[in-house]
Parts: sequence; structure tokens; C-alpha cells
Amino acid sequence: MRIDIEGPAGFRRAVAAIQKRKLKISFLPAAGETVVGALECRVAIESFHTETRSSGLGASVGAFGVRVGGGTGRSTSERVRDGLRTDDVGELIITSRRMVFIGGTTTVDMPYPRIVELTPARSGLRVSVTGRNAPVMLACKKGDYALAAASIASALRDDVAG
Repeated sequence: MRIDIEGPAGFRRAVAAIQKRKLKISFLPAAGETVVGALECRVAIESFHTETRSSGLGASVGAFGVRVGGGTGRSTSERVRDGLRTDDVGELIITSRRMVFIGGTTTVDMPYPRIVELTPARSGLRVSVTGRNAPVMLACKKGDYALAAASIASALRDDVAG
């Protein structure tokens, strides 16, 4: 199955490269399903750390060996985003019915009717799927490839829905 998508020359080359790429893993499509393209990706997870700040104020008075004091203290913590870290490396396979990421430890099946968000970013894809708690963040080598994969999947999703 070949899909022609309009756009600038670099974008069309990325679409063609995804569709021509041979799978590096063995993948068995379901009956009636055809593989449209593949892209090497990695699953990225947002990582965070917590920063804590504390402050205090107080005074004490002492006489005859006895000290009496008082004060207040306050502590606040904030969750700070570190960025994305790679969780798994593998292949994003685009078929006529779904997208599938198959990595060393992770397999994510994303049927087109269950995809509610497909957003290309500078160097990856953010895919929100009904039934998953968090979106799948797929990092690719180049932004053109992420945009091309999103465009192919969107065109196929429209065909499945229509």
C-alpha cells in the first residue's frame, strides 16, 4: 500500500523513506492488514525531580541555665521537569489499521479508532490512546520523519473512520 501525501520536497522524501524502509524485526500483521511503513524510534518518558526549600525564624532567651525559645518554619516543594529520558528503543510500524511500537521491553498497540491525539513535535510524536493513562512519547531521529509518520497515520485513520 502506497500513500501519496502533498508537501515540500524534504517532507515527501521522509514519507517515501518511511514507506520504503524494511523492518528490522519480525512482525506478523493481522489478517487483512498491510504494513505501510516503519520508523526507528525510542519511547521517551518525562522525568522529574523535586526541589525543596525551607526557611525558619526563631529566637530564644536564656537565664540561670534555662533556655526558652520559639519560632516558625516553612517548607515548600516543587516538581521540576528534567526533560525526556529514553525508556526503550525499537520500531514504530505503521499498518493499514494501527500503529505498533515494538521495542526491547515495551510493545504498544495503537489502533487508529482509539487514537485521540497524534501530535508531531520537533523530533518525535506524542500519541494519546484511549485506555492508556499517559500519552506515548516517541522520539525519532529527525522532525521530518515524525511529521511524515503522523501524516501517514492521520491519512490512514481517516480511511478507517470514513
